Amino acid sequence: MTVNEGEAFVAGTDPETAQKLLDAAEKAGLDPSVVKVASADGGFVVPEELAPKPKSSEKPTTKSTTDKK
Repeated sequence: MTVNEGEAFVAGTDPETAQKLLDAAEKAGLDPSVVKVASADGGFVVPEELAPKPKSSEKPTTKSTTDKK
């Protein structure tokens, strides 16, 4: 699968995911054709602004998981 710059992959080809992406496209004033199914990869390719944001507000940690004493 190729995702071009400005696009994002969204996992899941279930009807709920599809509807959420189509609703987001409509809300953004975009044509529904921007939501492209990537069935071989099990998801959709959409403009980055339509991709769901991570649910967690936590920042990635840079702390080492091994403590050296």
